[in-house]
Amino acid sequence: MTATVSIKAPVGLAFLLVLAWVIFGCSPSEPKPKSQTEIQDALQKRKKWRQATLVGEYDRAGRKNPKWDEDARTGLDTFADIDLEDATEGQKDWERAGRYLDSAVGAGCDDPLVKYFFLRTVFAGEFHATNEIVDAYSRMATDIENSGYCDVRKFWGNLRAAQEIKRADWTSRAIYGFRRQAMAHIGPALDDKDLPPKEALDACRELLATTEPNPQELPDAYKEIEGPLFKNFSKTAVPYAIKGYYYVGYAWKARGTGLADSVSKEGWKLFAERLDTAASALEKAWRMDPTEPLIPNEMITVELGQGKGRDRMELWFQRAMKADSNNVTACKSKMNYLQPKWYGSYQDMIDFGHQCLTNQAWGGFVTDFIVDVHQAIADSSGEGANYWKRPGVWEDIHAGFEEFFRRNPDAVAPHYNYTWYAWNCGAWDVVAQQLPLLSKPINYNYFGGRESFDEMRKYAEQYSKTSTNQAPASK
Repeated sequence: MTATVSIKAPVGLAFLLVLAWVIFGCSPSEPKPKSQTEIQDALQKRKKWRQATLVGEYDRAGRKNPKWDEDARTGLDTFADIDLEDATEGQKDWERAGRYLDSAVGAGCDDPLVKYFFLRTVFAGEFHATNEIVDAYSRMATDIENSGYCDVRKFWGNLRAAQEIKRADWTSRAIYGFRRQAMAHIGPALDDKDLPPKEALDACRELLATTEPNPQELPDAYKEIEGPLFKNFSKTAVPYAIKGYYYVGYAWKARGTGLADSVSKEGWKLFAERLDTAASALEKAWRMDPTEPLIPNEMITVELGQGKGRDRMELWFQRAMKADSNNVTACKSKMNYLQPKWYGSYQDMIDFGHQCLTNQAWGGFVTDFIVDVHQAIADSSGEGANYWKRPGVWEDIHAGFEEFFRRNPDAVAPHYNYTWYAWNCGAWDVVAQQLPLLSKPINYNYFGGRESFDEMRKYAEQYSKTSTNQAPASK
């Protein structure tokens, strides 16, 4: 009798496992993926919410005028309806929205919500002096704070002002005030019963990323987030994904950025405890929603700190690319993992860059990641400008950009990157080819200033006359 029972028990378990496979169509260790119907339904709800908090808010609380109303509404409507699935189409929508918003502002529109999106789509792509950037974002954030717009729009206005002012002038005291005002609006924004989970996740992630450099503001920001997030979104993966995201950053705060022998005993203890907390939260989040890229992205960084093995990193990297085939963040995290100071080598990094270039299953936005790989090696190798003359470097960079533009022919901004690398590698034929493709007005700062740009252009013109691919003798 005992023998009979011992045989039947595992057979029964096997039957249940097979049944689970048949029903769910996946390995028992993998979470059930969302159906296309669920994904599309969430996208439509998100777009509907965007319409309500953009065009709807403008109609309710905006500074309206017949001179610009049509362009303002169309620009906001285009932004609300931006393609959230196709990165290339989304970029086209972004640029189209910018054209309408540019027209509205040109007609005299001073509405802060319109100005916010104008700054993001048009102003940000132009060259502006530091004081112009600080003034423009400060005025926008102050105006939107004093407006009748809803909390989520005030949150984003203040947060973007803090981010852009810091990029322009990190010494500005205005940064702290705008960050604190953003924190004051995140709780009420999360209490909006119509707020889509993905919008909640994006807002919380941006706030934590923005406050991360400040050891006091980071935990303060999470305190503002945690309560309303778990109260309003506990049936989704969002609270656990954000908790994991926070504890990853909080763990590295405890460790610091120095070499291992510079970390205190207490620092190592807190580092390990916080990474464990992050891993637990992220694993739960992934079981609830394997389609959210943030979750596997952060698990790659958890593995970087815990060092349990490259196989674990590769598992989460593959999950990240499955969730988003254009997952540049995951690629950066894997590249960092493969650096010699961690668990790989320069050759490992280059091999990975070539994989990004040739893997047709991945999106067109990661095809030029080989360029990022070479930049990372140049930064860490100490070779300086000499690195760009290494055999094989230009060939990789040229192949990366050419494949990128083949798959993203309408992309504009990367022509600046291509020109800069061609210049540093001495590929004057490509410099000459790319100069007419740079968006206008020219951002001279990208090339080290107007004088540096003019010198580069002069050499490119000389190349065109001499038809050689060598830098002119005086370079």
